[in-house]
Amino acid sequence: MLAHCAETLDDDTRALLQALIQIASAMHKVCENVGPRGALHLLERASGRLAALPDDDAVNAARAELKESFGVELTEIGAAVEGEGLTAVDAQGDERTLEATGWDHFR
Repeated sequence: MLAHCAETLDDDTRALLQALIQIASAMHKVCENVGPRGALHLLERASGRLAALPDDDAVNAARAELKESFGVELTEIGAAVEGEGLTAVDAQGDERTLEATGWDHFR
């Protein structure tokens, strides 16, 4: 169903939706402590999609279209800052550096 809905969205909105899905998947991997390398890969791809959006007006228009299409308001929950590596910060403000270590299937 989501794929069918995504076909009706404009290019910027589709890119934002794809980035959000990749970010959600990456955060799941981080929270469950599985696949840090996969999480980094997903976040890099999402970052590329977000960087390709033309400007804030395009992002706001995409947010509005997603709300209209799916009936859900998007909430900002974080920020991307320039720097080295990737750090996850939980609701309590505790930081955890993510490393591309691969998945430990013996865990």
